[in-house]
Amino acid sequence: MTYYTTITPDSDGVDIAIVPITSPGGGVVKIFPEDLMIIEAMGYSMNWHESVCKYRYVRTKKLGGNNEIVTVARLILSAEYLGGRIKHIDGNNHNLRRDNIIHIPSKWHRAMKTANQDQEKQ
Repeated sequence: MTYYTTITPDSDGVDIAIVPITSPGGGVVKIFPEDLMIIEAMGYSMNWHESVCKYRYVRTKKLGGNNEIVTVARLILSAEYLGGRIKHIDGNNHNLRRDNIIHIPSKWHRAMKTANQDQEKQ
């Protein structure tokens, strides 16, 4: 099966690739074309789907390998083997533009969560 992507300007005029999500519910992901080309060159499938667990994220798997499933955001940030969390600045997990995703190491995430809980108690 072939999955088609479209290159189009985003709202800020920067070119982005639009990639379809193939899981039920569908939708599309936006990503910089150069990141898409790197992921494809690394041998990952363009058959992207969204997880249905507590944390929703777009994932894919390596072709011809051990069927390793990895989140696309972690591939973009070269954080596929790091712990911690990936955060989408605008809150949209389908916006995989490199300038919209950040990796937060586990210890920072725990510290931020504790600080937020302490602030809520006040």
